[in-house]
Amino acid sequence: MPPEVLADFELLREFEMSGQDHTAEAQCALIQKLFPRLSAKQVAKLQERRVWGSPWQPGGAYLGAPDVVVTAEKAREWQRMFDHAVAFCEAIYGEKVNMEGVRASTMTCLALETLPLPVYDIMAM
Repeated sequence: MPPEVLADFELLREFEMSGQDHTAEAQCALIQKLFPRLSAKQVAKLQERRVWGSPWQPGGAYLGAPDVVVTAEKAREWQRMFDHAVAFCEAIYGEKVNMEGVRASTMTCLALETLPLPVYDIMAM
């Protein structure tokens, strides 16, 4: 497994074993570590939509441990592909690609879209 995926599982394990009562603040900190390109407002929107549940609750929460780890890795992979595509286009055309309207969180939001929740309002933030 890629080291990033193992690190994601370690974050979830630390969260579960921390003895915390899984407050909104602790959940927010964990989501921000797993999805660092999301803004604080986008993280709050994810929590507001009640998609969190327990990170270890299989099938009972949208962001169950396997889902959240797969989605975090998918977001990283999509971001790498996107960055390579931009660099490729810039190399071909010899000028900077206009990225107006594309946010840093776009690839993360697209990866989150594969979970069973609407994220259009998250992308709008």
